[in-house]
Amino acid sequence: RRVLKIMERTFACYNTNSAEADAIQDQLTKLEGELQAARGGMKLGYTDPATGSFNACSSVQLRTRMRTSSDEAERKACFEGVQTIGPFVAERFVEIVRLRNRFARALGYEDFYDYKVTQSEGFGKAQLFAMLDDLEQRTRSTMEAARARLASEKGPEALEPWNTGYMLAGETTR
Repeated sequence: RRVLKIMERTFACYNTNSAEADAIQDQLTKLEGELQAARGGMKLGYTDPATGSFNACSSVQLRTRMRTSSDEAERKACFEGVQTIGPFVAERFVEIVRLRNRFARALGYEDFYDYKVTQSEGFGKAQLFAMLDDLEQRTRSTMEAARARLASEKGPEALEPWNTGYMLAGETTR
């Protein structure tokens, strides 16, 4: 019965019973495909701080280098390479978000996030955020202590976003 409910919620995502929502969904499919194609063709990589040359890498390769390179300057360059994705996709993605929210409202949801959470979890985003807020509040002191310990053991630079993964990685990762 539980599996059946999950399947029912999953299949319900594809059945809108709304001509307006269907038309918006067609627009979304087109825009999402265009964004995916543009992102797939994006020149991604990092500029080697030692040589100044550009090294083409996928986002996965950049993140792997951030966890494994012993050279902080290279890790920072890889971080900066990953950071170029947001500005590249922002304009197109904002339009997709607008359309997704319009789609969800046509189906009676607050926004697209509420629609997706309700469809996949069986409860809305308000309940999800209440759960996440509670989790964050109950774990905040542990996280703060862990960050303080990392900074104490490895130096304050360990808290920089390009360093944290490397500083936390074990020897088998590096």
